[in-house]
Amino acid sequence: MLVEHLENINSSSDISQIAKNVTQLCLENKSHDFLNEIINKMSTLFIKERLKCKTFRLILDKLEQFLIKKNENPEKIIKFCLYLQNNPIAQVILSSCYLLGKWVKKDEHKAFIYCQNSAEMGNAIGTCNVRYFYQYGIVVKKDEHKAFIYYQKAAEMGDIVGIILAGYCHWNGIEIGEDEHKAFIYYRQLAEMGNAAGICGVKHCYQHGVGVEKDKNMALISYLRSVEMGNAFAICFVGHCYQYGVGVEKDEHKAFIYYQKAAEIGDGEGMLKVAECYRSGIGITRDLNKAKYWYQRSVALKLLNKSNNYHEEFIRELKAYCDIGLNDPTFLKCFGISKDNVSKDYVLVMEYAHYGNLRQNLHTIAQMDWKDKLNLLQCIASDLHIIHSHELIHRDLHSGNILQDNLKSTYIADLGYSIAVNIALKSKSDEIYGILQFIVRVLCDNPCFFHLLIGTGLLHQTPYNKIVIIWVANYMK
Repeated sequence: MLVEHLENINSSSDISQIAKNVTQLCLENKSHDFLNEIINKMSTLFIKERLKCKTFRLILDKLEQFLIKKNENPEKIIKFCLYLQNNPIAQVILSSCYLLGKWVKKDEHKAFIYCQNSAEMGNAIGTCNVRYFYQYGIVVKKDEHKAFIYYQKAAEMGDIVGIILAGYCHWNGIEIGEDEHKAFIYYRQLAEMGNAAGICGVKHCYQHGVGVEKDKNMALISYLRSVEMGNAFAICFVGHCYQYGVGVEKDEHKAFIYYQKAAEIGDGEGMLKVAECYRSGIGITRDLNKAKYWYQRSVALKLLNKSNNYHEEFIRELKAYCDIGLNDPTFLKCFGISKDNVSKDYVLVMEYAHYGNLRQNLHTIAQMDWKDKLNLLQCIASDLHIIHSHELIHRDLHSGNILQDNLKSTYIADLGYSIAVNIALKSKSDEIYGILQFIVRVLCDNPCFFHLLIGTGLLHQTPYNKIVIIWVANYMK
């Protein structure tokens, strides 16, 4: 057989061509194997970041960093993904790229098709992401009930974002009757997955008797789980429990140990508590010098991750605080900069907000009277006015970035995403400013709007209620 085949080869050029074809085929197979390996690693990374509840954009940024390290061209990888019709995560990645216009021309219709393909393959992430299109009416008719069906299904399939959204709906009675117990079940499921938000949700339910019988001991256990995950707020709370005997036998020395643990990881509240312990001899021998030391350290230290390699965001945020601080002393103060000895990342030394952020205080704020709630809104509006008067736009404003030194006042923080613009000129343009996830879909067609969506519960008697506050500040007015 081989002899017959060799007899058909008429020249050395034929032999060369055959050898070339075989070599090319081997190279293509090797290339495909390599690309498949890259896609598999990207899929694993995508799922890992998804478990952290990262946005589409942040996940794609993470994938981009991965591809840069591998010296791979993202556009080449995305083209290869087009051939992976049976890979549900590849379909989700394609959907995210087309939705945001990352590495490909933005095409919301294609984004929906790829997302739907993934969902039809039984993928939990794809199923949950389909709800995004129905929730905001992107290329399909807006249908909040259908959106709920999708993330309820995704929750049943174990998708972390689906569980969070389903829990939120049951808590607030969105598209269904309010069911606090079901909300508790979802938060407990999140907690079992090691999700910090789920652990805090379970703690909140036990502490206030929401959807489950009030149980301070179980609340403390939930806090202890947060402590294991290094949550500074939880560490301080456990210290508080030991100091005052809340749900546990009173032990001031243990309280001091927990406060010290929080202080050592840079928590301002922990530093303040350690200072008070040394000053008053609570759980430790009285030492005024150490009290003074910890009082002086009770500032907020904001570590800017990877700022040793990427200076732009650090310089932008530092400049914003400096420019504003020189003219407006009522704004959140930045005292200076430092550097982490291990990571070499930069650190902003900020004024410490003793009551944390607005999101953490929703339950308490919900019980306040209207006058105090309106005062909080006035404080936020005042800081927004200050930011805009310096020709800056915040772009990442939400309740986690609104800090409280006391329950009756607020400060806007985290200017890392802020950008400088000429508002007088830009207000005449057709650009929209903000983070896409916070933009109300119906406003996307209207120019000159800077707006914000914050779920704070300020306008309700209970936190996390059905309706969130929507502010639309029109620069034309």
